[in-house]
Amino acid sequence: MVPVDAASGVFFRVNASFCALTQYSESVLASMSFKDLLHPNNRESDHRTLMAMVHGEQWDNQNEKKFVRKDGSLIWCMTSANLIYDEQDVAVRISLVIRDITRKEGMCTFLGIGFEADEAEMIFQTFARLHP
Repeated sequence: MVPVDAASGVFFRVNASFCALTQYSESVLASMSFKDLLHPNNRESDHRTLMAMVHGEQWDNQNEKKFVRKDGSLIWCMTSANLIYDEQDVAVRISLVIRDITRKEGMCTFLGIGFEADEAEMIFQTFARLHP
């Protein structure tokens, strides 16, 4: 889980897994915002989703996003976001769970199947078992 400030998108804390995923150190990530890591094509839609959450139009969000790593390479991640509220019912933090799904997305593209299809997960798991 990666906690992010709801207003600025700046990371409160990052763990070793997130550092490895992004290729940035903890100290560098502390000065970055979530938006800094997003692929430019994902920034506008992500901002709209965040605003919908902050304004109470949406409680949570789960979505696939492209992130840009320190070396410039792209990774696909499944993000799950929930807002954390203070005593005055103001959104103060976003709790993010981020999972690398780059291999799964690549395989679905290769096979020509829908990335979000339930069958994709079954195919991916079968392929992963047969070809470790």
